[in-house]
Amino acid sequence: MNYLIRTKKGKVLSTDLPNELIDDAVNCDKEFEAVLCTVQGIKKRQGIIDSDNLILYLCCFDPNKTNKIFKHQIQASKGFLKAYQDSYRTMSEEERKKTRRLKHNLSTYTTKIHQELFKLLPQEKVSGGRSNQREVVKSILEKNPDHAVTTLLRILKNANLIKSEFDVYDIMHTPNPYIDLQKHSIHKVITLSLSSFWLDFIDKGISVNMDKCVGMMNFDYKSMSSILCHIFDNATKYVAADSEFIITVIDDSDYQDIIFDMISLRVQKDELNKIFEDGFSSDYSERLGYAGAGVGMNVIKKLSELNGFRLKFENNIDPSKSIMKMKIPFDHNKLTIGIPK
Repeated sequence: MNYLIRTKKGKVLSTDLPNELIDDAVNCDKEFEAVLCTVQGIKKRQGIIDSDNLILYLCCFDPNKTNKIFKHQIQASKGFLKAYQDSYRTMSEEERKKTRRLKHNLSTYTTKIHQELFKLLPQEKVSGGRSNQREVVKSILEKNPDHAVTTLLRILKNANLIKSEFDVYDIMHTPNPYIDLQKHSIHKVITLSLSSFWLDFIDKGISVNMDKCVGMMNFDYKSMSSILCHIFDNATKYVAADSEFIITVIDDSDYQDIIFDMISLRVQKDELNKIFEDGFSSDYSERLGYAGAGVGMNVIKKLSELNGFRLKFENNIDPSKSIMKMKIPFDHNKLTIGIPK
């Protein structure tokens, strides 16, 4: 007995048929028939089961198998097709969810890039097939050098976030992702990742202090860059304005800990166990309108797990440092990532 599962549009999803028999199988539209196989030149029994958007094709070349037995086997296979269909539907929805999220995030970042560009270079001044377009752009940049620098830095930030999205998608949705463990200067990696977000920290009056961020650490560069990118993106949103964001490296017996110490948006006790969950946004982040898809911390967790990092979030460490801004509480919080030695 051989089989083939296809969509109603003819896309083959699974089969154990040799290639030369696939066309006949796809073209079969009978629940049962006994015909001469044009490829092998012998009699075969074949039939299909139609269920929603999938079709199961079965065929048999065994001359000792009767029509009655073959029909019974077709009927018995209906349960298999339903189970396959349910599994296929679930997997398809999961894949659509992954690509929807990627598409949404990429669309968000590219839209921001266009917005920044058009704030500096109004469309009406640079479009319309102008023959002097280069001169017009040059004149705008010369007249607005500070605005031009700001625009380029914001474009750089969003370009790096786009790259991070592709890196995360590649790592997290590959069955056996390649984790390239190499020694890297932690100061250099942090500085490179941080550079795209300096402008946002400056605009909010946040002082970034890199304390004792020295030494070599063993990690996958792509994973660590994506982790830091998400941490700094969150920090620009959730760290209190006019406060300090401290990054420290502490050498433990088995780990080198990267500690992010901050006065940031309150995380309530009943939210602590949810903070790394996919799709979770805290109550106060939603109140401020900062809640996105709730994937940043989940990405940090999954990438950390893939690399064997330990991860810990501590809230309200020193209650005396808690403050209120716009009637929203901010506490002394800490995120620690431990890198195995």
